[in-house]
Amino acid sequence: MTRPPATAASATGRRRVALACAAGVVATALVAACGSGSPATAEHRGEASYQPAELGEASALPGVLAANDELGLAMLTSAETPNVVVSPLSAVVALAMLGEGARSETAAAFDDALGAPGAERTAAVSALRAALLEHDGDPAAAAGDTRPEEPILHLATRALLDDQLVPGQDYLDVLSGSYDAAIETVDLGDPATKRTLDAWVKRETGGLIEESALTPSTDMRLALQDAIVFGASWLAPFSETATYEEEFETADGVREVPTMHGDSAWAWSVTDIDGWRSVRMPYTEAFVADLVLPPDGVDPADAPLEVLTARRTGDGATQVVTSDDPTIVVVSVPVLDLEPETLDLEPVLESVGLGELYGTPDLSGITTTEPLFVSQAFQQARLKLDQEGTVAAAVTEIGAEAGAAPMPEEEVEVRFDRPFLIRLAHEETSATLFLAAVREP
Repeated sequence: MTRPPATAASATGRRRVALACAAGVVATALVAACGSGSPATAEHRGEASYQPAELGEASALPGVLAANDELGLAMLTSAETPNVVVSPLSAVVALAMLGEGARSETAAAFDDALGAPGAERTAAVSALRAALLEHDGDPAAAAGDTRPEEPILHLATRALLDDQLVPGQDYLDVLSGSYDAAIETVDLGDPATKRTLDAWVKRETGGLIEESALTPSTDMRLALQDAIVFGASWLAPFSETATYEEEFETADGVREVPTMHGDSAWAWSVTDIDGWRSVRMPYTEAFVADLVLPPDGVDPADAPLEVLTARRTGDGATQVVTSDDPTIVVVSVPVLDLEPETLDLEPVLESVGLGELYGTPDLSGITTTEPLFVSQAFQQARLKLDQEGTVAAAVTEIGAEAGAAPMPEEEVEVRFDRPFLIRLAHEETSATLFLAAVREP
């Protein structure tokens, strides 16, 4: 179903009707506007209170963590920018929320892509988020100019429902009960809603990411947003005085970059995994950074899954230096402030078996009144690494529209990227007027 774009007058009119009838609006039903034939906006809410699963109950967590690694590598390889920053966890949470409304073959595709089926996956993601939220804090403090003494990992998630969506209550309940998602009803057809999306992104990332990647449209019915912000100090910080310009090899040649230098005989450990050398550098508590150097000539995004699996589980890794080994580990690493372009998740979802989301998926667990399909899915990310520690942020956003996805149009591409011929002719008589052979344009 398509509706005309909202105007400022129509939006104001709906707000006036909603205020006039506020006492008569039922939270989970669409009701008629007072004395008029137009519907008032229903404010939908999850009726289940937030009760996350316990890690001990999350038997499917290993499968979800493995799928998280696979998704992360797929995201790395899909990006076409020199520097790539992604958060597979943010993407998994957003996709898991969407997957709560999947049915039939679409549900099975989510089971495969996210490493666990249905309720088991819900429990695993819920328990993982709850464990991480033990380190929750102000995202602005995590993103500040100085690194927090105690690590901060801020997580936030939200579902924006269009005022024409009639959602299933079970779907809303699982979002609130398992994901602690904020649920709001808005007009996703109003261009002004972009300001709402932008404000949430900026607030929940402490300003590291300033605006949403979603574009509201008259057919959009659901927008899911997930944010993650991390800020922490090194257990063994680098010295400012040991930071200086040093050569770094790029695809375009060697250039000088600001590089930190440090050593530790007690904090850092070194591991080899099939020629990939990893230095584990802990933060003051609870979190670590693994800096992984690929074999010479191998692109870092081409890391085999076993490299991440070994870092996560310890299986298949050869210890070179342990943290309690008196051997001194010497590290040099560039100072980083990476803000790559927005990552379109469509090729990523295609690669992990969720390409159907852009076609004709079964998302009837969200609503049964109209078919939905994914029209937009993006992730934005930021990473800073300096002498004090690390700051990182990411936002994953998914927009679902009503109706059927547009059929791809057939196209033929001809690239004149080698010598070619030009003929100028008179149309009526077909007389050739000019010919040209273009060999070096």
